Formats: sequence, C-alpha cells, structure tokens
Amino acid sequence: MIDDLKKRLKTRDWDIYDIVGDTTIDKYSLDLCAERHSANVLKWQELLAQANEILTKAKEALTYVESKLLLKVRVDGIPGVQKITDAVCHAWVVTQDEYRLALKKKIKSESDVAYINAGIKALDHAKEMIKVESQLWICGYYARPHIKETVSAEQQEHRRKDTAVELKESMEKRKRRTPEGDNP
Repeated sequence: MIDDLKKRLKTRDWDIYDIVGDTTIDKYSLDLCAERHSANVLKWQELLAQANEILTKAKEALTYVESKLLLKVRVDGIPGVQKITDAVCHAWVVTQDEYRLALKKKIKSESDVAYINAGIKALDHAKEMIKVESQLWICGYYARPHIKETVSAEQQEHRRKDTAVELKESMEKRKRRTPEGDNP
C-alpha cells in the first residue's frame, strides 16, 4: 500500500482520494453525509499517517546523503581548495546532485503532508457545515411557501373583508349596550 501511495503522491493523482467529493454536502441527504463523514475522516487520517511516514523517510535519506557527502569532503578534500572549513564543506554538499535530489524528495513529501492536512481541515469544516445545514432544516429555512401570489392576495382580501364585517358587528353591539353594561 505504501508503494502505491508513493506513486500517487509522486504524480499528485489526488482524484483517487477525491477531497472535493468527500467534503461535498448534499442538503437533501444530510443523514447520509453525516454517516459517511467519519469514514472519510478515517481515510484522510490514514493517508496523513502514510504521507508522514514517507516524509520521515525522506528526511532520513537527506540526513544520510548530507552526512555521507560531508564525510567524503572531509576525507578526500575539494580539489583546488586548500583550507576546508565547515562553511566550505556545507556549501560543497549543497551543490551536489545527490543532495539536491534528496532535498527535492523531502520538499515534495512536505508538500504532500501539507495537502493532506488541508484536506483534513476541509473535512472539519464540512462537519461544521453538516451541523449548520441540519439546524437550517430544523428551523424551516428551506421550507418555502407553495402558495401563488394571486391566491395569497385573495386570501388577504378575504381576511380583510371578514375582519371588517366582524368589526362592524362589534360596533353595532356596543351601541346597543346600556350604561349599566347590560346587553338588551
């Protein structure tokens, strides 16, 4: 599995892992999103562990190459250089192709770890959005009235007329009241 991961990390074939699909929330099936979320987090945490392993090996390889080259320059010296100081040794090591290749692999591994960490942060954000979307459903944010505007206007006009009739009847009853508060 690690060799397979190395190939994918090397080519940046992230479509296989599909962070966009793993963080996409379907507001009409929040239950399925919530159920899938923990499996997605686990998948990305496993990828992070494997990418960290590759990074550790790349750091190890860089240290090994650097040590080997430093030893070589201390034993054999540098042609044309009489006084070999630590600064000269380190400058020579940095110019060697073997060191540059190991450094490039380390930088690539660090980039891969950073990308996977960003994917995990996106999953954390998706978890919070699932909570927000659920709350929006609970409070009725997505419920739209399905009454047409003309029907709504007719209902309001009908309510207005009914209220006017009730108010008129109430006023007539008040006129009939006696000063003692009795209704005839």
